[in-house]
Amino acid sequence: MRVGYRGLEELCQNDTLWHFNLALAGLPAAEREILVRVILDQFRRKLAINALVLRETQQQQMRRRVEQHLNEFWGLDHEINELRTANRFVRLGRSNRAVDGYGLGERSALGRFLRQRIGVSTGDYPQFLDALLALMVGQGMLARLDSIDDHQLYQLEASCILWRAGDGSPPLPDQLYTRRARGIGYADPPAPVNAFFQRFYREPSATLAALEGREHTAQVVTLGERERRECRFRWEDNDEGKEAELGRRLPYLVCSPTMELGVDIADLDLVHLRNVPPTPANYVQRSGRAGRQGQPGLIFTYCGAINSHDQYFFQRREEMVAGSVRPPRLDLANEALIRAHLHAVWLGQVRLPLGRSVEEVIDTDLDGLPLRENAAGQVLLGEAARHEVRERARRILANDSGMLRSSGWFNDDWINRVVDEAPRQFDQAFDHWRELFRAAMRQLQDAQNALIRARNPDDQRRAQARQTEALHQRNLLLQIDTAREESDFYPYRYLASEGFLPGYNFPALPVRAWVPRGNGEFIPRARFLALREFAPGNITRGSPARSERISGQRAGDTVEIISASSNS
Repeated sequence: MRVGYRGLEELCQNDTLWHFNLALAGLPAAEREILVRVILDQFRRKLAINALVLRETQQQQMRRRVEQHLNEFWGLDHEINELRTANRFVRLGRSNRAVDGYGLGERSALGRFLRQRIGVSTGDYPQFLDALLALMVGQGMLARLDSIDDHQLYQLEASCILWRAGDGSPPLPDQLYTRRARGIGYADPPAPVNAFFQRFYREPSATLAALEGREHTAQVVTLGERERRECRFRWEDNDEGKEAELGRRLPYLVCSPTMELGVDIADLDLVHLRNVPPTPANYVQRSGRAGRQGQPGLIFTYCGAINSHDQYFFQRREEMVAGSVRPPRLDLANEALIRAHLHAVWLGQVRLPLGRSVEEVIDTDLDGLPLRENAAGQVLLGEAARHEVRERARRILANDSGMLRSSGWFNDDWINRVVDEAPRQFDQAFDHWRELFRAAMRQLQDAQNALIRARNPDDQRRAQARQTEALHQRNLLLQIDTAREESDFYPYRYLASEGFLPGYNFPALPVRAWVPRGNGEFIPRARFLALREFAPGNITRGSPARSERISGQRAGDTVEIISASSNS
């Protein structure tokens, strides 16, 4: 595809329009066209385009029409705001008022390009720029918007953009950012052509019509929808009854690295790995899902271009699957692991029913969110009960006592200390939950106050949306209308994630973010991944508090993350 501009050639060939600058007047029409095209391309690439579809009110109406008339396969994604309003370029005046937009001054990318190519001095540049902008506005290529104080705002007129079919050759380099040596001894190297996409765009699109892929993970997909996708993925016959009930057969599932399908995948034909697994064992585990029961299977591995690990194995492909698969190892002298198991022994002795919700242990009616009176009393074991816990722990660890004592930290005093401190550790394990609950209640109170103060429909809708979101956060924390097996706040699962009890959870001691996707959900991530995933490229404002706010670089790009420890 090529993008052109209506009237560009005629404008550049008309010598009488360029007398405002002697250098421009003396240039050939082809050189003028290069200069003007660079300006128009920059406006277009920055989405500084004067078009109805890029205005906020028009986009809101479009989203409502899409939700009304289009289904999930063709409509806009509810989880991602795919609509962006237009930007603008600003010719700054003398006012001190701040204005959002891309600059046109002599130090901007466009300003440096024009001064270098035409030879305009810094002092003459403002007058030159005003004359050039006035010419392009008069020719209908740029639109001048309403000024803010004496700041002038410009956008590219959408009506002058021409969409033309390309010839298969790569586009010319961007003159604004490309710096090439010029002269007789230098030749422009040919730009590479991506043969895959060249062929891909020429093939009929009908071959992609039946492709559908869906995500399969416990963190994102609800239990009912996950089971429905498993059924769609598993059945093969064109059964009209099944199709009417479940929809079309699902040929492609996107899974976590462990491929936690939990379904019969004996007929799986293809596994596509989006990166090279870290070890041969991981490769065997993931690729072994295809080609079972004697049938062939295809393993397709994608190697990232800027990933050093992937590129190493791309050059040495045999090493990706070479070597013996070592059996998994467990460090039995891990202090945190042994402590969690002793806590389980202690909790079994306490016989405190944790119930279905943390609220059955924590008193949410009191300001400090303390343990309920019966729980606070029951966790304080008498000396005889604590002695029984210690003896039971010694019997459990007896077979490995030699290895444990050689670790340097394990002894009888350590067992005594863990048992004696268990009530306090049990109480502290709920601190993370308390922070999340307080944050949800603050948001709920703020939303209710905003709803009372709201005096127009837009403010009322925003306050109601915040109230609904806060209620959903609270319901997740209290296990209201939530499947036990899906929730991270089921008391036993929660205590395992906080490291108090043993569990198969991943990750342990997570950082959680509330993400307003769908009805909203808490997403846990390991600490070393959390900032990269929750707030890539953003600025962290650290504080001694356990709750930190990660503020993005765009309006509304704020994510609340709660650390699992105060020194994280």
